[in-house]
Amino acid sequence: MNSTSFMSSPLGFAPRESVTPLDAINWTTVKVGPVVNVWFAPAYEAPNGDPAETTLAWAGAAKASVEASLQATSNVANITFNIVQDAAQANWAFFLSPTMPSDNSEDESLGFFQNTRSEIDYGGAKYTFDGYGIFNASASSWTDAGLQMGGSAFTTVLHEIGHGLGLSHPHDDSGEENDPNPPATIMRGVTGAFGSYGDNELNQSVYTVMSYNDGWQTSPAGPLTDVVAYGANGGFGALDIAVLQAKYGANTGFAAGDNVYNLPASDGDGTFYMSIWDTGGVDTISAARASAGAIIDLRAATLDYSDTGGGVVSYVTGVHGGVTIANGVVIENVIGGQGDDKITGNAANNVIAGDTGNDTIDGGAGRDTSLYGQSRASAGVTVENGTVTVAAQGGTDTLVNVERLQFTDEGLAFDTGAGENAGVVFRTYQAAFNRAPDEPGMGVWIKAADQGMSFEQIAAGFLRSSEFETAYGANPTSETYVSKLYENILGRAGEQSGIDFWQTKLAEGATQAMVLYTFAESSENIDRTAASVVNGVIYDLVSDALVA
Repeated sequence: MNSTSFMSSPLGFAPRESVTPLDAINWTTVKVGPVVNVWFAPAYEAPNGDPAETTLAWAGAAKASVEASLQATSNVANITFNIVQDAAQANWAFFLSPTMPSDNSEDESLGFFQNTRSEIDYGGAKYTFDGYGIFNASASSWTDAGLQMGGSAFTTVLHEIGHGLGLSHPHDDSGEENDPNPPATIMRGVTGAFGSYGDNELNQSVYTVMSYNDGWQTSPAGPLTDVVAYGANGGFGALDIAVLQAKYGANTGFAAGDNVYNLPASDGDGTFYMSIWDTGGVDTISAARASAGAIIDLRAATLDYSDTGGGVVSYVTGVHGGVTIANGVVIENVIGGQGDDKITGNAANNVIAGDTGNDTIDGGAGRDTSLYGQSRASAGVTVENGTVTVAAQGGTDTLVNVERLQFTDEGLAFDTGAGENAGVVFRTYQAAFNRAPDEPGMGVWIKAADQGMSFEQIAAGFLRSSEFETAYGANPTSETYVSKLYENILGRAGEQSGIDFWQTKLAEGATQAMVLYTFAESSENIDRTAASVVNGVIYDLVSDALVA
């Protein structure tokens, strides 16, 4: 990245702060076509006749870094890059220079991208490109290690390609001198190019590769200094992805299968930050390789000025690398590590395997399940004020907003409120048979509810059993049926007005199953059965085949 001066608006034009973080990195006047032909300039030529900039050959890690950055773009947005051998066919050109003078007091300029149509005299011919990039091969970071994902030179390449695609710095407005309407705005709260992180600390490359603040400088591990091989980016940030997709459309076919995203467990060459763009499947963030505690958060970037605006970084304690989740992406599952992990779910039905350690788990919305590799009886489970504590073999976990515990032999369900699967099954089961549910039956019908069977269909399944006939009689009249509902479910005789009401509903076409379910889920019955479910409902684990 080129160390250009902060805020290009001249005196007399106050820099405009962005309404959203996306506005701050959107170079509104720059957009390329859906297909970009790319040419790598050969060695031993002087662009525009300047011998000081005689080019070097693109090869090895240098060329690979550009190609990987172009692929990273195509992974998230509908842009295709073709490598061409003829400069006359190219939209973009890349030059590797042995030196690059800085345009200010910085020691070196790392790279530059001209993103307006330009003519270049090269090798005795004139070529017109829609954009071209120049990189400084003598920069201290331009090494094989620095050019791999996570290295500072790799981040420079991503950054400059970002300019070519229409991304701007969050710390300046990309305007020309005396331009009262520059094409970009300043990220809110940013007052300088370096060390000024802005509102919610979004001016860092973990959130946007267009920032001059490499990596995640405000991380609990602290910033890195004089490190070129790791701790920076391995791909675009969540804010970059959102702007690129707004300009070019999203690549909706990328990473459509079941994928596992492994958090780096230690610092070292190739440790990097990236934002996950994943379009389908059942996906997992894993810290299984980590011995230290991991912080894993499944919430996607909200693209606003908030703590989740650029996504929430998932990482292993002490490591300068990790992932955020791009806007619109759903990652379903988590595998923890051996340390004391802190895990936060999202609105999906998350499956969380905390592994060993004293883990703190907040499932968030959705019907979430925490896995334990031991029998239910061997674990100590306590419930107090909505918090579940599990004394497991590998540590003691504290859980909130987690609806299920799954052991090797049985499950324990806490989704027992009104309209929640395990609670509805428990109450309807008890209502139908006038007895406490058994664990095998609970397992079958909870699985059916989880797979989408309606509560009325579940009630109808109970009605077909011989045990229901024993409790309610064979082919009872509507009056007998309703009276038995009051007696068996609510433990009292029904008032005549209530009996008449439900007889009328049955006469009008309501099914016995629907009336059974409605009685079971009445506030009166929920209160009557509350003590039976307050510590969870035990159920057997069953296969999908049993409820198919």
